Amino acid sequence: MDETCQVGEGRLMETGDQPGIGMPGYVSGSKMNGRLSPASIRTPRSNKLDNRSVSANHGRCVMEPLSAPTNLPDRPVFREFEEEDFWRVPGYQRGLPHWRCDQATYFVTFRLADSIPAGVMERWERERQAWLHSRGISSHWQQTEPERFRQALNRVPQEERLAFERQQSRRYFAELDRCRGACVLRDREPAKVVADALQHFHGSRVWTGDYVVMPNHVHVIAQPFEGVQLQEWLYSVKRFSARRIAEGLKLTGRRLWQEESFDRVIRNRAELDRTREYISKNPKRLSEGEFIHHRAEWP
Repeated sequence: MDETCQVGEGRLMETGDQPGIGMPGYVSGSKMNGRLSPASIRTPRSNKLDNRSVSANHGRCVMEPLSAPTNLPDRPVFREFEEEDFWRVPGYQRGLPHWRCDQATYFVTFRLADSIPAGVMERWERERQAWLHSRGISSHWQQTEPERFRQALNRVPQEERLAFERQQSRRYFAELDRCRGACVLRDREPAKVVADALQHFHGSRVWTGDYVVMPNHVHVIAQPFEGVQLQEWLYSVKRFSARRIAEGLKLTGRRLWQEESFDRVIRNRAELDRTREYISKNPKRLSEGEFIHHRAEWP
């Protein structure tokens, strides 16, 4: 099944304007669409699951605590970042580099595995490699020599990097808004499973901000507590929701979520406001009941 509908609303990402995939996190691994998701439901698993995220309790999937935070804030506080901050902090890297900063607020997008056709991803990867090659950068350095890759990319004039990021961001979000694939989150019950998972650790491990559950992808603003890793929280949300949705829809032999998630540190208040506006407008062309939108009271 591959139904398509145009649902996006408003202009798409401008770096430093609307939320984007991030720099240099715009790149996509050439094998990303073929990887097995950590939230995979392809292989039946035993009741002994990763206790950081989800376990089976008397036949039910239940979320379990994440790593204990080193600090328990009583409310979310938005911290702004300068551009230079991102070249001084460590990054979490799998297929993509992801900036990780203490007290950061993130704009995160994760999607269903069938939401972007493999052929589209492969074409984007070829274009990315050509862009890097034309600037004397090997895409292989990202995995084999990440510091060399980072330094070489930093030597590319900022306006060129930002222009390419804008291009990548626009087409990524535009492609998601075409609602390709089975769009299982269009139905209320699967969408509610995801929404509940997003809210589960709110106030104890993470501040969950605005979010929207679209038919084939999710946008969310999140601020992990100090000591809690964003990727750990996302793993928990995706793993738990994949198993619950698989049980409810009797899905077998297919993975639900794409492995890689896209995240961007929200750098200033203006970007935060634009991100919240983008999330609220994203489902404007959908009918009531085809999405779940939550607007938080913070920060």
